[in-house]
Amino acid sequence: MLARLGLSTKLSIMSDDDLTVALGGSYILASSKTVESIGAEYCYDNFVSVRGSYGIGYDVNNVNVGAGVKQNLEGMICSLDYNFSLFGDLGSAHRVSVTVKFGEEGKRSKGSSGSKRSKSSKYRK
Repeated sequence: MLARLGLSTKLSIMSDDDLTVALGGSYILASSKTVESIGAEYCYDNFVSVRGSYGIGYDVNNVNVGAGVKQNLEGMICSLDYNFSLFGDLGSAHRVSVTVKFGEEGKRSKGSSGSKRSKSSKYRK
């Protein structure tokens, strides 16, 4: 059995909610082991993101760094992400993911109406 708990908050550095900081922890009942992680992601203009995290209490050092881009393309949101993970003696891993969300549009700010997009659209157009 595994129990997990996580907390995150969004902070404003250069614009609204552009930095996300997260803490997480897991308790593995079978081995009575606790592991934690800490991470952060900075997103510029809801378009380019950079992120990093560090795992504490794992059997190997667990360091992750990554970056991604997100674009709203008329009714679908496309994103491309890259992640590099260091696993101590086990080596490293590179991950690339492409995500397409169909039928999604950038969220409009309150008070906007019709087909006009607000300047504060959630995703870059």
